[in-house]
This record gives sequence, structure tokens and C-alpha cells, in this order.
Amino acid sequence: MTSPFLTNLESPRRLRVGVIGCGGHTYRNIFPCFAFAPVELMALCDLDEDRARGCARIYGGAAVYTDYRTMLERETLDAVFVVTPPDENGLPRYPAIALDAMRAGVHVWIEKPPAASTEEIRAMQETSAQTEKFVGVGFKKMFALANVKARELCEGAEFGRVTSISARYPQEMPALNERSDSRKMASFLDHIVHPLSVLRLFGGDIKSLSFSRCAYNGASVSTLHFSVVVKIDRLG
Repeated sequence: MTSPFLTNLESPRRLRVGVIGCGGHTYRNIFPCFAFAPVELMALCDLDEDRARGCARIYGGAAVYTDYRTMLERETLDAVFVVTPPDENGLPRYPAIALDAMRAGVHVWIEKPPAASTEEIRAMQETSAQTEKFVGVGFKKMFALANVKARELCEGAEFGRVTSISARYPQEMPALNERSDSRKMASFLDHIVHPLSVLRLFGGDIKSLSFSRCAYNGASVSTLHFSVVVKIDRLG
């Protein structure tokens, strides 16, 4: 079977990319992927200059910045990868950075959760349409090849089509009176995207959701109704 993806070594063209945020997650999980992805690391940005320079030394980023706006202004980039911690209120910093990047003419990849409100999502969608620059979100479970292959098998004539999905995930939702506290919601929002992205992969768009929550330990049973099961392209 021929892989549908070209590696860094195989690709005739590499995207010129920058990275905003050089913390532990970036160091352990994002930078190592650049050995396979068709990218050329051109610049790194972190508030901690020594940390950025250390990553540049190990992973080959040529330029180092402590202000991402300066990086966007000075560097000629195709895309930026944004992996930043939440702000002091526990909210994602991604929307503001993504808007600045798109307006600078650069595609953006951000980690999950992409935003803390639907207003921020709409702002990114509108700016993407205006600038013709994309925002990709790291919903890794949805795009994991094993899951994509499983979905492909479910679409086969031998299997039929998906009619129901049952899933369990060890995630606790804060109590109702705590959900306005963004710090308490941060962990929930950060992790619930994993099972949700897999459910969307297999079931498609969600039409409605209802749930019953246990007051004792925060566990819940959720029922999702899907609009339609969407076909996907088969792996090569």
C-alpha cells in the first residue's frame, strides 16, 4: 500500500513554517513530527528566549523571537504552528494569535480547544474567508490513521453503515454552579474534544445532544443524534 502522505524527505516542496510556543508539549510532541511533515522550520517564538534558542539549537529553527507579531512581520512564512498555554483565566490564547497570523497572510495550525466561545470561532471563520487562509485544529483523534482506517472499514459493503455508536471516556464535567469558572472548565474543554472528535468522525455532524449527570461524582450519560453519516475518501 502506498502512503497518501509525503514525508519531509520525499516532498518536492516544504512549507516554510514558524512555531509560536516552545513549551513541553511542543518539544515532546510537535517538533518531532517535523521530521516527517513536509516543512522547513524557519523561526521560533517564545516569551522565554533561552527556551526558544534551546529548541532552535536542537530542531534547527534559524531565527528566534519573543514577540510573535515581530516574527510574522519579518519572516516570510507559509504557516505557523501555535501551541500556547491558556491565559490567566484559563482561556485559550489561540483565537487572537490565529487572527493576527491570517491577517499577516499566513495559514495557522492551533491546538485544541480552539476557542472559549462561539463568537471567537465565528471571528476566525470570517477572517479565514476574508484572507483565504486556513485554520487547522489539532483534533488528533479524528485524524489518527487508525481511526480513519476504522471508519473506512465501517463504510465497506461488508460492514454496512454506522447506525449507533457507544463510547466511554473518563471525563468529569464541573457542577452546574461551577461552569462559569473558566479555570474549572479548562480541563474539561481541553480533553472532551478527544471523544467528541472520534464520535464526529464516525457519525458526522451532530444534530442534537442531551445528557443526564450524576450529582455524586460528575459522571454523565450523553445521547447524541447525528444529522447524516458522511462518506470519506479511502486511504491509498
